[in-house]
Amino acid sequence: MVLMGGGGVESQRFVVAGVILRLVFFPAGSALTGDGDCAVGLLSEDKAKLKFELFLNDRRSGTKVMLGQKFSCDFRKPDFSSETDTITVGLEVYSNLFYFGFS
Repeated sequence: MVLMGGGGVESQRFVVAGVILRLVFFPAGSALTGDGDCAVGLLSEDKAKLKFELFLNDRRSGTKVMLGQKFSCDFRKPDFSSETDTITVGLEVYSNLFYFGFS
C-alpha cells in the first residue's frame, strides 16, 4: 500500500476480469463523505464497466457498477481499540460488462 497525496492509501495494481485495478482507502473520507465516515475507492487505468462489491472489514457495499475509471463508496469508520487494529479492504468482481467472457 502507498500513501496518496489526498490522504488515501493505495494498493499495488492488480488484474481482475481483464481490467487493471487499484483499491484506495480514505480514512478521512472523500470529497462528499459525511462526518464519521471513511471511503473505499476502486480505480481503473482504462474505462471499465464492472459489476462488483467492496468490503471494509466485515462490512459490504452491496452490488455496485463502475462506469468509467473510478468509483468510491462510503463506510462508517471502524472503531479502533488499540494501535494494532488493522483494516481490511476487499473487492469481489461479479462480471466485466464490457467483455462477457470475464465473469
